[in-house]
Formats: sequence, C-alpha cells, structure tokens
Amino acid sequence: MNLPRTDHLRIAMQDLQLDELVVLHGGKECWPMADRVRAVAAGSLVAELDPLG
Repeated sequence: MNLPRTDHLRIAMQDLQLDELVVLHGGKECWPMADRVRAVAAGSLVAELDPLG
C-alpha cells in the first residue's frame, strides 16, 4: 500500500492545535497514516472513535 504524504496534515494539526486527526474515507479498512493521524473507514466510524464525553 502506498501511503500518502502527510506533511500538510501535520501543518494543519499544528495550526489548529489538534491532538489527533482522523481522515474519513469510503473504503473498508482503517490504518495509521502518521503519528496521531489515522484513516478511518466510514463504516467503522462509530467503533473506531471514542465516544464524546
């Protein structure tokens, strides 16, 4: 699997002061993209994310 570059995601995380970034996609698998950045399949969204609270 060719992972996309995440330089722009890291810059956005710094600018927005985010602890984590989740990239939602229409595929079936979830995977880490970089430190504190992960790709999450739309069908797995509820199971993958911690509940708000």
